[in-house]
Amino acid sequence: MNSIIIYGSRYGSTKRYAERLAEITGLKAVFYTDVKNVADYDRVVYLGALCAGGVMGLKKTVCGLSASQELFVATVGLADPTDAENVNHIRGCIKKQVPASHYDESKIFHLRGAIDYTPMANKSTS
Repeated sequence: MNSIIIYGSRYGSTKRYAERLAEITGLKAVFYTDVKNVADYDRVVYLGALCAGGVMGLKKTVCGLSASQELFVATVGLADPTDAENVNHIRGCIKKQVPASHYDESKIFHLRGAIDYTPMANKSTS
């Protein structure tokens, strides 16, 4: 099965997850804007940063999927993935970005992002 890891990362956590998953699986990890044709793959593993009520790059990526392609989605953000209210909200956002045929068949996961307070600390001392 021809598979790819596609990711949308804003601050680096999602990219690190995608790169580590690529190391483990031997699949190629590609930033979502660098994917030429998503239709070339049987299975798409999408890792996306949570931002502004959606998953970064997800809608652009899934618009090219056919019904026969398999989709896995992993969100990365600061929202607690063990909190049911957070998960419901995230899944609602994903549902708005993914066609119903793929949403119903997708495997969806939620991962914790990271925050680096160093840039904020540096600004307060300057």
